[in-house]
Amino acid sequence: MAPRDADGVVAARGTVIFVHGYMARAESSLPALNALAADGWLVLAPDLPGHGRSGGKALDIGSFDDYGRALARVVLAAEAAGLPRPFAFVGHSLGGAAIFSYLEGGGHGAEAAVLLAPLLRIRAHAPASFGAAVAGLFSERLPGGARRGWFRAYRAWASRPHARLLSRALSDPDAPRLGFLLMGRDEALNNGAAERLGRALAGLPAWGGLATLPGLGHWELDKGDADPRLWAALLDTLGELTER
Repeated sequence: MAPRDADGVVAARGTVIFVHGYMARAESSLPALNALAADGWLVLAPDLPGHGRSGGKALDIGSFDDYGRALARVVLAAEAAGLPRPFAFVGHSLGGAAIFSYLEGGGHGAEAAVLLAPLLRIRAHAPASFGAAVAGLFSERLPGGARRGWFRAYRAWASRPHARLLSRALSDPDAPRLGFLLMGRDEALNNGAAERLGRALAGLPAWGGLATLPGLGHWELDKGDADPRLWAALLDTLGELTER
C-alpha cells in the first residue's frame, strides 16, 4: 500500500512495516494501514508466523524470537527492494512484542518504532497462567483460542529481562528511536509493565517517550470508526521519531 501523486507515481515519505497482533492478520488493521498511507507512507503489512497467509502452525510458535527473526527477513527484503527511507515499525500488541524481539536481537534496520499497546504482560497473568496449565492438560487449544505452545512461549517472554536487553540494544548509536502509545482502557494487557519499561529506558538517546490515550481500548486500532485521537497520536509520534 503506497501513496501516489497525480501521475500515479509512488511518492512516499518513507516505509512503515506494520505488525499486527495475536489472532489477527494484516487485513485486520486496514483502518491503520489506510491512515498511514494517507499520511504519505508506503506500508508493508506482513503476516506473522502462524497467522494469515504466513507459514507455520496456526496461532502457535515455539519462541517469540521466531517473530523477531521473521521481521528481520522483512527488513532485509525491503532493503533489497530499495524501498524509500526512513524505515519505521508500527506494531500492535503481539506485533510490539515481535519488534521488541527484533531489537533485543540486535536488529537496527529501521530508524524508528512506534509500539501501540505492546505485549509484555497480559492482565491477570498469574491466574491466566494457572488456567492455561490446567486446560493444557486436556487440549492443545486453550479457552479464548490461544494455543498451548503459544502460551508457553508467552510465559517465557513475560519473564525475560526486557529492560536490560532493550537498554543495551538502544544504547547502540544505530538503534532506532522507540516510542510507546498505551490504551488507557486496555482490556487485554497490563499497562504497568510497559510503564515500568519506559521508565527504565528514559534517558537513553533512542527513547522517544510514552503516552497514554485515555478511554481507548486494546482493539481500538482495528475499528473502522476508531477514535481520531488514536490516528493523530500515531502519526504525530511517527513523524517526531523519524524526523529527529
